[in-house]
Amino acid sequence: MKKNTVTISMKQGMLRLLSKKKLIDISVTDLIKESGVARASFYRVYTNIDQVVDDLVRDIHSEFMNESYPIILTKNEAEIKRLIINFLFRFKNNSDSVFNIMPENYLILSSKLEKISTQANSYNPDGTIYERYLPGLCLINILGVLKIWKKHGFKETPEELTDFIYEMIGKKYLEL
Repeated sequence: MKKNTVTISMKQGMLRLLSKKKLIDISVTDLIKESGVARASFYRVYTNIDQVVDDLVRDIHSEFMNESYPIILTKNEAEIKRLIINFLFRFKNNSDSVFNIMPENYLILSSKLEKISTQANSYNPDGTIYERYLPGLCLINILGVLKIWKKHGFKETPEELTDFIYEMIGKKYLEL
């Protein structure tokens, strides 16, 4: 199995396991069974479970910083709406793996994400208040909306929710 295929399988398997077990209780055996990869393949890529979790967190951070944050900073309404609607479609298709994570594991992932975010080259603690807090504020607000959207069975279309998010959150950020 190719390294890229192994890492994708492992990360997907880890997400599924994080909804079933506490991270501290997940073993390499659990992960290889859940992922459908050989033990040798696991050890060619990783040395322990924490590295898989760190890889997941880096993916989340990279996706936000590389795709979302630059678009948010442009303050271009059409681009921001395109970003939101794409995000909503992806979320709807993957919501079970995201929000079924056990609360204990969610806290660990959040803590690791916060750490990597504040250590990243793009984080500027001396920047404007907008530059320091906008990424976190966007994520927290949108995360709350997503939880409610899932809870209510995705009643609104992604387009309707994009308009709502932009009207309630996006415009406020553009005024900063």
